[in-house]
Amino acid sequence: ISESAAGILLVVMGILAMFRNKAKKGWKISAIIVSAVFAVVAVLLCSMTVYPAGISTWMRDNMMHAGNVSEAETSESTVADGSRLLSDVQYDDQVPNGYMDIYYSASPLGDNPVTAIFLHGGGYIWGDKANGDPNAGGTTFEDSTCAALLAHGYNVVQMNYCLMPEYPYPEAILQLNRGLKYLYEHADELSLNMDAVVIGGASAGGNLAGVLVNLQTNPDYAAQLGTEASVPEGTVRAAFFEGGCLTIPSTG
Repeated sequence: ISESAAGILLVVMGILAMFRNKAKKGWKISAIIVSAVFAVVAVLLCSMTVYPAGISTWMRDNMMHAGNVSEAETSESTVADGSRLLSDVQYDDQVPNGYMDIYYSASPLGDNPVTAIFLHGGGYIWGDKANGDPNAGGTTFEDSTCAALLAHGYNVVQMNYCLMPEYPYPEAILQLNRGLKYLYEHADELSLNMDAVVIGGASAGGNLAGVLVNLQTNPDYAAQLGTEASVPEGTVRAAFFEGGCLTIPSTG
């Protein structure tokens, strides 16, 4: 309802602007352009009210160019600060987007640095592990939380997760829990310290990070989701959230 009301208001504002001053040709042309923009935004807002899942998916796939990925090839490279990057390591094949990027700091904090796991934002419907973090001041990797963690000597794991609306709650958190288990079981192979872990995220990823930590520390909550903790008690040493707290009701 709020989106529809906003859309109608924008259309009315556009019409009023168009006829505000008929004497000035330049103003009329500007008003027509502004009114057209208002109309497009109004249609989009109204459409999201009527068909939110479809419009959100269209925006994600056609404007954000980030969707659910079922296939990717692992590769190795070096990022700007000299840190080593292992891209698209598959941690899950039960649902799409089960891939992670692993960054090994060029200046590690000791011989066995803490592993920081970071989850991207995107309103649960878009976003990607390789994106920069606007909450950290920009949209490039150099501006990202990952780059800051690497500079402080952490090894960093950035995980993708299955996106809504195709995969509603709690699919993403169950997948991420499997990802945490994968990391723990393959710690030696991946050269990661999984006895000391920090988990965080931005926006939607911040909420997922909080839920993932809760799942590791609260057996009753894990049981409600029909699963169990993936790492032993004491593995998760800290958590941080770049986003507000949110309680999501189960769809089941």
